Amino acid sequence: MDNTLLTLLTIFVGITAIAFVAQAVAIIGMGMVVRRLATRVEAVTDMVQTHVVPLVGDVRGLVADSRVHLDMAGRNLVEITAAARNQVLKADAVLTGFSDGLRLQAIRFDELVSGILEKLDGVTEAVQRAVLTPVRDVSAIVNGIRTGVEFFFRHRPSPVAVPRSDDEMFI
Repeated sequence: MDNTLLTLLTIFVGITAIAFVAQAVAIIGMGMVVRRLATRVEAVTDMVQTHVVPLVGDVRGLVADSRVHLDMAGRNLVEITAAARNQVLKADAVLTGFSDGLRLQAIRFDELVSGILEKLDGVTEAVQRAVLTPVRDVSAIVNGIRTGVEFFFRHRPSPVAVPRSDDEMFI
């Protein structure tokens, strides 16, 4: 009986360990995706810096040269800024979607684990009803038979002494 409970406990601990490993793998995967996204955002930021900084220098020079060139540079700057803003918004949307998806997956995983644990509780109860109860009954019968046999062999009456006459006692 104790071995069965120990086995069930070991199974439950194993399932719990698998659940923790699955969560760790999911979190590591998320970290890798976020790291890749951060690298892309840094690349876009670097691209913006490499284009905007020279553009600002050109704008200062063009202001002196002509107003037409200044207008064109201003339009280019607006386009670059809009592109950078769109990239940041896209990155934010991706991160938000990823976070929401991850949260949903965590909820689903929690529900899955809860369902498994409930089913395992049902299995445990069924095993106790189907296996442990008959085993207890058989164990009680065997204990009763053993006690009866021990009693039978332990308490045998000793042979009755034959009464002797008083004459045999004297010499």
